[in-house]
Amino acid sequence: RIVTGLESGQVTLWDGVDFRFLIVIQAFSRNPVLCLKHFHTLDWFIIGDSSGRIRYNDNTLNFLNEVEVHQEAINEVSMSPSDQLYVTGSQDKLMKIVDTYSRTVISSLVGHRGAVRGVDWHPSMSLIASGSEDRTTALWDPKAMSCIHSFKDSMQSVEKVQWDPSGTLLATCCNDQHLRLYDVRTMTMLKDYRWQGDSPTCVTFHPRFPGMFSVGDSAGSISFFDACVNDGPEANGAVFTMPGAHNPPSRGTQHRACRVNCLQYHPLGHLMASGGRDKALHVWCRHMAGDNMRDIFHKHSFDPSDEFPASGYIDPRS
Repeated sequence: RIVTGLESGQVTLWDGVDFRFLIVIQAFSRNPVLCLKHFHTLDWFIIGDSSGRIRYNDNTLNFLNEVEVHQEAINEVSMSPSDQLYVTGSQDKLMKIVDTYSRTVISSLVGHRGAVRGVDWHPSMSLIASGSEDRTTALWDPKAMSCIHSFKDSMQSVEKVQWDPSGTLLATCCNDQHLRLYDVRTMTMLKDYRWQGDSPTCVTFHPRFPGMFSVGDSAGSISFFDACVNDGPEANGAVFTMPGAHNPPSRGTQHRACRVNCLQYHPLGHLMASGGRDKALHVWCRHMAGDNMRDIFHKHSFDPSDEFPASGYIDPRS
């Protein structure tokens, strides 16, 4: 199943096998859904909105509870490995750690001088990464409630931060057209990927293959990277890029850049979902052995009549 949050405040549930629409609820009456995360072990997920509220729902979208955590918009939320706690990042420049069961704020992490745009809890340790509009990426100890290290390589705001499954690599998407990959074992920058004219907006690591990750950008393209490869064939160093993934040429006579807002792999790694400003959700998969490479992103077999043979297309407007 796939859960999506919309700017209209709705949350929709889709069948990820045959791409059928299942159910929709109005989570927030006036505010857009800004972040949505599923718990690791519980059959719950939480939703954050622009008023600073967190809403609990179960897997069938039934309402469970609601709590006010911030006074301003919640930009991102991330779960601890045990699901007992979660951390939120907000426009009020604060990060707050909340107890999942009592729904109370345990502590606040203070230090950023700008809105906190991205947060991510380490997959196995008591360590939190954050990115902010103050152009810094920070690492926090939630027990000591203090910042233990900060990276100041970005020239503009840091929009997203993401740990790899092993917890040794940290990726940051920045508005200065760079994606930086840090090795936290040595606290050094391992890779620096640069876009031309656009900026990376979201990143997700493959759950099975170390060092492999996918990045969406402000032009609607999705790029695939391998940290073990020095330089890929694409201009930004990617192994492969799908240009205009969220506004393919076959869907209209005019090309219109649509920002990719989010990317997420299936836990087994065989599917990847992407959501963009074109109000569509795409589900991507690899070609099967023996399949012809006849999708619109293969330059040598482009056919305007082709319709995503290597992906499932879900349009919430239909």
